Amino acid sequence: MNLFIEQIEKRVKILKAVSLFSQTSENYLKQIAELFTPIHFNAEQCIFEKGGPGDSMYVISYGKVKIHDGSHIFITLDSEQSFGEFALIDSKVRTASATATEDSELLRLDKATFFSLYEKSTEFSMGILQSIVKRFNDKDFLEAQLTQQKKEIEEKNKEIEEINKDITASIRYAKRIQQAVLFMDPKINCFVKESLIFFKPKDIVSGDFYWTKIIERSNIVVVAAADCTGHGVPGAFMSMLGTTFLNEICNRSDVNTAAEVLNKLRAYIIKSLNQTGKEGEQKDGMDMALCAYNYNTKKLEFAGANNPLWLIRNNEVTEYEGDWMPIGIHDRVNEPFTNYIIDIQPGDKVYMFSDGFPDQFGGPRGKKYMYKRFKEFILSIHEKPMVEQHELIEQEGIQWRGEQEQIDDQIIMGLAF
Repeated sequence: MNLFIEQIEKRVKILKAVSLFSQTSENYLKQIAELFTPIHFNAEQCIFEKGGPGDSMYVISYGKVKIHDGSHIFITLDSEQSFGEFALIDSKVRTASATATEDSELLRLDKATFFSLYEKSTEFSMGILQSIVKRFNDKDFLEAQLTQQKKEIEEKNKEIEEINKDITASIRYAKRIQQAVLFMDPKINCFVKESLIFFKPKDIVSGDFYWTKIIERSNIVVVAAADCTGHGVPGAFMSMLGTTFLNEICNRSDVNTAAEVLNKLRAYIIKSLNQTGKEGEQKDGMDMALCAYNYNTKKLEFAGANNPLWLIRNNEVTEYEGDWMPIGIHDRVNEPFTNYIIDIQPGDKVYMFSDGFPDQFGGPRGKKYMYKRFKEFILSIHEKPMVEQHELIEQEGIQWRGEQEQIDDQIIMGLAF
């Protein structure tokens, strides 16, 4: 018994140093440690091969492991480092091989157990997000170093090209993860007539995100369109933080209105980013439009953080502005969000969106599209099927942008009743 306790304590010490588990409490780490299976590998013994199934992740208890493609070594990992989690997350085959370079003991966690932890533990899912960000920060630093070498030594071109490919591949990993998290439940159309999601990231990954949840115990469909600080990798990190917290908040029995969801989300974001409101502090956060539709009572609740909701009824647009404050630290941080209640009628359409589409430059004079033109456009197409509206929005954006670069992520959501 003492030997078993000793082994668990040893594993906990190892797991503490791994970024995936950096947010996990010691008591929960002890439970997680029991789920790992120790496996010994001899020097030069293959752990897994490129193209194999991503069915487990590993933590190095002792020894060294190289991640490679044939003779090309991407990285050599030491004790208290993890590998294999990204192929496991996106359910793809292994993109590289792993081989022990010396006698090593690895702790193995299988796919089913990994996803069980992800769904049940906010601490664990936060650790995954931090691991992704750390990987990008490490690669960004390496890219900067190699770029400087490129200016000085022309022979480094090939090496830099390989590093850039590796960085792009890592960002594409993040895209797969984000796509898995950004999920529109097809069952939502059982409770509304039609739904629309127009989602166009500026880069490979997006700072805008959409989120839906059906809470059957309350007869409610929750839909949100959000715009995080920044775009690309930083924005994507914030978006994953947002979806993780929204899932947790909407599973709580003490949250009963759309506004309460935003209030809780703001508190979670402020706490997780250690925001204090000090002068010069980074004010990261997100803008969001969120509605909760009770499909039994036909009542829709709306709350907005800097983003509105448009209701189209009888060919007229009614705008619910929401509150002019973000989800994050702000001068009005102690003020609750406003909860609007709308009695839905047959034929109603509601739309939520970020500022990406109306702020896009284009047209004959290279000006912004603007909200007035955007509202007129949505009004002109709202009677068409949502599938056709998606195509028309895509065409309008391309035609307006012309040769201009897309300046921001774009998200537009619509519900027809």
